[in-house]
Amino acid sequence: KTGVVRQRVESMQIDRKPIEVAKAPTRIGLKVVERVREGDKVFVMKPVSEEEKLASARYAD
Repeated sequence: KTGVVRQRVESMQIDRKPIEVAKAPTRIGLKVVERVREGDKVFVMKPVSEEEKLASARYAD
């Protein structure tokens, strides 16, 4: 089965040691609830403020 997996990060590690923050292009480990494969893409999704929505709408055209 392939598709989209969406979940909150509950555990993030570097070399099996827990971390709170990581910056690209750091390689990290995430605890996942469904099967993912090497090479799958991971995206960070964050809430967007109303100001950010308005600013991006100005440049959408």
